[in-house]
Amino acid sequence: MTFMELKTAPHLLIFVIVYFGVMIGIGAWASKKIKSSEDYALAGRSLGPFVLMGTLLATSVGSGTITGGGNSLAYNYGYWAGIQWVIPFIVFCIIYMCVYKQIRKSNCFTVPQILQQKYGAETRILGSVINLFGMAGIIASQYKGFGYVLNITTGIDPKTSTVIATIIIIVLSVTGDQNFYTRLTAAKTDKAARNAIIGWGIMALIVMPCVGIIAFTGSVLFGTNIDAGMSFLSTTTIIPAFIGGMLLAASTAFIITTGTSYLLTCGTSVTYDFYKQYINKTPSDSQTLWVNRIGTALIGIIALIILNFFPTILALQNWSYTMIGASITPAVLGSMFSKKVTRPAGFLSMLCGAIATLTWELLGCPGGYQSALIAAPISILVLVIVSACTQKTLAGETA
Repeated sequence: MTFMELKTAPHLLIFVIVYFGVMIGIGAWASKKIKSSEDYALAGRSLGPFVLMGTLLATSVGSGTITGGGNSLAYNYGYWAGIQWVIPFIVFCIIYMCVYKQIRKSNCFTVPQILQQKYGAETRILGSVINLFGMAGIIASQYKGFGYVLNITTGIDPKTSTVIATIIIIVLSVTGDQNFYTRLTAAKTDKAARNAIIGWGIMALIVMPCVGIIAFTGSVLFGTNIDAGMSFLSTTTIIPAFIGGMLLAASTAFIITTGTSYLLTCGTSVTYDFYKQYINKTPSDSQTLWVNRIGTALIGIIALIILNFFPTILALQNWSYTMIGASITPAVLGSMFSKKVTRPAGFLSMLCGAIATLTWELLGCPGGYQSALIAAPISILVLVIVSACTQKTLAGETA
């Protein structure tokens, strides 16, 4: 079968440039409103439901969906596999509906801060390290995705375009953004947060299947002439210019918003989980703000280095989400839903989940089984078993 050749589409770059013009304008305007580190991290706790819904969608639908996840699954296994990428988002939506009030009440800037409230300072340190490594991988995938956009529109080779993408995303990040947890904290009210989560779930049900169908179309038309990660984006070059340009600009928006959000997550973690915790416990607000920005840039550079160790975006994405999902998520959910989870259980659950993920990946995923299928059950079992074994001991020590 003869496949189409992917040709550079420089006319689509106009739409991306217009998007950047709007982004830079908004960033310049918003940066003038940043008066404190809380404004920088939490948008002054002023987000309404519609803005919050859009930001939740933009955070969750990034390069992992556009060039990895649903896109790559549709390219390799057909459109039904791509459409099924919506299932994890439905699960996440249900989980966040159950925990959004606890997240807001915690008044925390980072996930490790939430872990410390239940499991102690040692678990916060471990959570910070795991979180930074996992987030850096997610950020790296955004570089690659935006690099594909630049490659399609300018013809610049993928490696160079990825470096350019890295610089742009880092620069945009230091103007301020939020991660998923801090977005919920940044909402005006609990009602605004709840409505935003519902709206996000509905939008995900619409967007995710569309990505799978479009990516499958790209795989049928371009086949082996493109990388799997370019399947969705390649279709923008062969449809009417306005539609293709708007689709490419929207993809760019999703990718960059996800990248900047996760970069700020890491910068905030460096600031609150390390700098303020161990280096300077009483910094001025301006010092906190600058450390946050410097930390954001440093993690951005580390993410670019990590990108070189993974052959595809899908492989990078699987590793990153497993590091966070299998190692941290069981402990976080345990702290919110159960009073019986103990401090040793939380720490060991995270440690075993991280070790299992790294070990399984280094072994090359034996049998073709992804590390999440191994690490997540281990993390959950350790959380349950250690909690059961240490409850009486800890109760006796307290008495």
